[in-house]
Parts: sequence; C-alpha cells; structure tokens
Amino acid sequence: MSRHVKYISDPLYGFIEVDVTILDGILLDIIDSPEFQRMRYIRQTGMSFFAYPTAHHTRFEHSLGVYSLAREFLNKMPEQEFDNESKDLFLIVSLIHDIGHAAFSHDFETMIESICRERSLDIEPYRHEDWLVKIISSSESILNNILYEKYGIGDEVKSFVYSIYKDEIRCSEDNDLHVLRESWLPLIRLLSSELDIDRLDYLLRDSYFTGVASGVYDFERIKRALVYNSRFKRFVIREKDIPAIEGFFIARYHMYRLVYNHKTTLSARTLFWKLFLRAWDLYQEGKLDDDYLIKPIYALFEYHMNPPVSSYVEITDPLVITQIKIWSQHSDDILKDLSTRFLTRRLFKPVPVKSSLPPYILDKIREIVYENGFEPEYYFEYVPNTVPRYIQLRYDALPEVFSEGGVLVEEHKKDITEVSDIIHTLTSPKQIIKGFIMVPTDDIRETVNNLINK
Repeated sequence: MSRHVKYISDPLYGFIEVDVTILDGILLDIIDSPEFQRMRYIRQTGMSFFAYPTAHHTRFEHSLGVYSLAREFLNKMPEQEFDNESKDLFLIVSLIHDIGHAAFSHDFETMIESICRERSLDIEPYRHEDWLVKIISSSESILNNILYEKYGIGDEVKSFVYSIYKDEIRCSEDNDLHVLRESWLPLIRLLSSELDIDRLDYLLRDSYFTGVASGVYDFERIKRALVYNSRFKRFVIREKDIPAIEGFFIARYHMYRLVYNHKTTLSARTLFWKLFLRAWDLYQEGKLDDDYLIKPIYALFEYHMNPPVSSYVEITDPLVITQIKIWSQHSDDILKDLSTRFLTRRLFKPVPVKSSLPPYILDKIREIVYENGFEPEYYFEYVPNTVPRYIQLRYDALPEVFSEGGVLVEEHKKDITEVSDIIHTLTSPKQIIKGFIMVPTDDIRETVNNLINK
C-alpha cells in the first residue's frame, strides 16, 4: 500500500503527519472517536489559566504532538530493533496515552484524591492511567469497538499500556495481559522516562501557550542529542550534549515553580476541590438533589468517585463549569459562595510559608478563619509546593543493563545526575518544605502573615 498522510497544522511542529496506511487507517479512526475528540474540551494545564489567560490549550493537541514525536524518534531507531506490530502499537498508545483524563486534567484527580483522604473513603480512586485502561476495556466506548471489533488488537494495546504504566495503574482487571515483550522495552522508555516524548511536548507546548520564556529549552538540539544505543536498548546522550539536557531540566523546574505550582494555580486548585468537597458532603446528607446535579456528576458521587465509563467520559471542562454554575444558585451558603468565587476568580488568598508549621499554629489559623465567619473545613488549607522527583537509572545485575527512567550518559555509563552538578542539584533528595496557607480574604491573610512571621 502506498503511503498516505493527513496533515494537521500545529504551532510547534508546523504540521503533524498522520499516517493513514497504518492498519488501514486505525489512527484516523481513533482521532475521530468520541473518546479522543472529548480531549478538545479538557485543558492541558488545569487551573493555570487563572494565572496565565492564554493557557487554554488542551489534551487533544498535546496527544497529537506526542504522536508526532513518536514517529520522529522511531525514524532514529534501527529497523531491526522493533517489528512492525510493536511500531504500530507504540504509535497507537502514544496517541491515546491521555484519553483517561477528565476535566481540568490532573486537577480533577487531585480533587478526587483529596476528598477520599479528607473523608476517609475506603476506596482507591482511579488515576487517568486506570481510566485509559477502563475506556479501552469498556464495551460502552467507541474506542473499544475500534480496537477490538474493527482491528482486533485491543488486548495487545492494553498489554502495551500496562507495560508502560504498571506502577501507576490501580485497577486490577486483566492483569494477566501484562506481558512485557523485549521489543517493547526501548519504546516504553521513549514514552515514559525522565526525558520522554510526553515531557518534550508538554513542556514546550505549555511554555508556548503560557508565554513563560524560562520554560523554553533547546528543542532541536535535544532531538539531535538523543541517540539510540542498541547495546543499552535505549536512547542515550553524549557528554557534549549535557548542557542541552541541563537546559531541559532547568526549564522543567521553572515550569513547576512558575506555572504548575504558581500561587494562583494552587489557590484555584484548592478552591476547586473545596467546593466539590462541600457538594459531596451535601450529597451525603441528602441536601443535594437531582435538580442540582448533572448526570455525570451525580454518577461520580453515587459511585463514590469511580463512576461507569459512560459517565466518566462526559466529564469535561464545559460540563464541570456548568455544574459549578448550577451550584452557585444553591441555597447552601457555603456551596453557593465557593462556586461563585470560582466562577468570578475570587480565589483564596495565599500566604507563603518557608518551612513546616507546628500544629498549634495551624490550629490558631483555623480559629482566625472561624472567628471571621468562615468554616475552616472549606476555607482553610495548607498546600505544599513540591516538584516531582527525578528517578535515577538503576544498574541491574546483568552487565550494562540499566532500568528505570533516568538519562544515560553514553561515555560514562552513568546516570546524568552523576555527571552533571546542575542536574544533581535540581534533583537533590534534600527538600526544603515550602508552600502556602490558603485563606478566604485579604484581611485574614494579613493576620495570618503577621502570626507566622512574628
């Protein structure tokens, strides 16, 4: 079959090429599926648009971007390193890897995990990796029909997903499908490691749409710097390219400091889960009836945060915004106020803290919030400000076999943290505890600030 390509315009790469000859057009079928199209309505950076008004890009274009990089890096690998089936599976999974996200991406997961923790719910809330597996597995999804009925590769795709995200996946169904094939190993590392195509795309895309220049790294240099090493079965870098890799990790650090953990982003994220916490409490008390619940959110509460797939895939940004608008008309003063605050950007006021606070200080802050007429349960929170840890390479028993997701410096046969002082510093296990106290008003913020700094 002659090669046939569809072109999709992209501000980062010019054009993304979708090869419609792969399995007679499976990629276009996936892109056209409702489960993939819904990602047009899920913001890539969650609540960051409250801090950066142009951050309205979505999981849809990010997923296409990761697929585009998957094609590009496959061309950098010797053909004997993988068979056609592995290549096709890799391109499919790179395209669908984020289908499991719900509204506001990771912030929705954070909200659910926070409610489960605060209310001691005896459940393990699913993450987006779990929902990816569940969507693939569900007969309710069109994607399931495409992968299983039309093309007959559903089990292989699911097994590839398990191989990549085995440490993140909590749902236990079909674990017998987790059979790692040797030919998949370099492809898995390419999609999930400390310097993978997922991160290459989202850092570049997020910095572009937020306008945060310090999040930009030398994209073209890094693409050239990453070279495939057949001996180590992974992409490696050479010593001369360490400065470019340092630039990537510095950019990642800045994006967490300036975007993902911006004080306004953290404030909006906290307000978001607090208003859902209030709605959950009212639902449990029988005070939130059907008139104030859109069906997918009703299912979310009714099934204790793990709703059926058919309901979960309806939970996009517009639906949740609509739900919050409905709650802003509720008779409950707290739910009404929290919802209105979210809709009008009257967010919580962050008080920066440079170290952990003793319990008696936190109790005093709760008293201050209460004395000013606010229920601390919903109007107070301590939010830590953390950057994800770098996972170093681990040297296994077999000669020159390295596992985990770090970056291997070819000449030294060592993780880059052992060669670069800059990256070692950025990934140091010593953590300075920093974060914010979230309170409802400027007056309370001033009082709390005086309390913790006296």
